[in-house]
Amino acid sequence: MLALPTLVSIIVPAFNAAGQIRRCVESILRQTHREIEVIVVNDCSADDTLAILDDLAVSDPRIKVIRLFENVGVHAARARGVRESGGEYLAFVDADDWIDPKMIAALLNEATTFPGADIVVCGAVLANGIGQCGRHKVRFRRRKAIDYRLLERFCQLEFGSGVLWNKLYRADLIRPFALKRLERRVDASEDYIVNIGCFANAHRVITLPETYYYYYENPESASRAAPTAMGFSRTLRAYVACLETYADSLRGEFSLISSLYARQLNHACYRVGSLMDFKLMSGELQETLERLARIYPEGAYALVHSFDVEQHNKLKSSIHDFRQVRQTILSLTGM
Repeated sequence: MLALPTLVSIIVPAFNAAGQIRRCVESILRQTHREIEVIVVNDCSADDTLAILDDLAVSDPRIKVIRLFENVGVHAARARGVRESGGEYLAFVDADDWIDPKMIAALLNEATTFPGADIVVCGAVLANGIGQCGRHKVRFRRRKAIDYRLLERFCQLEFGSGVLWNKLYRADLIRPFALKRLERRVDASEDYIVNIGCFANAHRVITLPETYYYYYENPESASRAAPTAMGFSRTLRAYVACLETYADSLRGEFSLISSLYARQLNHACYRVGSLMDFKLMSGELQETLERLARIYPEGAYALVHSFDVEQHNKLKSSIHDFRQVRQTILSLTGM
């Protein structure tokens, strides 16, 4: 594969990542494509993350460390990195993950080979703390160039999950969406909101069968520890925030966006056992659904029917009562 002179900016948001950040950054520095800048945004970490980054930066001038003096969250930290970036293409790596040495070269080769290619997506595999790989998190059967119904395909999860980190973006495409201001409480789904803008405006997306991204599956992560009702509430809030973000540009695609978030909310990690689980979140749910009713009342209807018992009669799980979730949405929206 020919070395390309194109500069790629790789952005890493880091918060209390002292245990993994060195492995992450060193995997980026080992890229066979050398024309990179590594922008690590230290999101006011309380551990040794900053000291490790400063040490790494001394040894390689391609590393740029940005210090934030208050914790702003993943999306805002990434946005700061995007503002500081100068590359023609942007990639994102989470601080506890790592990438294959060939990742940037392989994705960049596809982006520059296919005219009009705006996004290149590769496979991702789950890995534990000592680097042992498990099942695929994202996988494609073959190399494909797709140039039609891109937002629809994204919302149907045909490009894998809605994350930023296993993709290479043309900078001019992603920049306006990565820089959008989002409320802090939607950080759990900020990737979806950014990607909806990207896939709605992209001309061509390339998928690769190779796996280049290693996703660290931390059993003690905050997302795993959070109560399912809280995760459900925050994701529902992200759905409404997404509609509000694109009200002027993508209103005609709201049904697609609704189908994406309905799929996400039906995921096992949001399965609740009792209506009482929603008690502490009732105020937030009420506010979120009132916002939904103002901007897109049809969305409440779509969500209600995504939890129809008849659609899930093959599921035997005792921990998820679809009737309860459906009734909660009905009661909070007054439907």
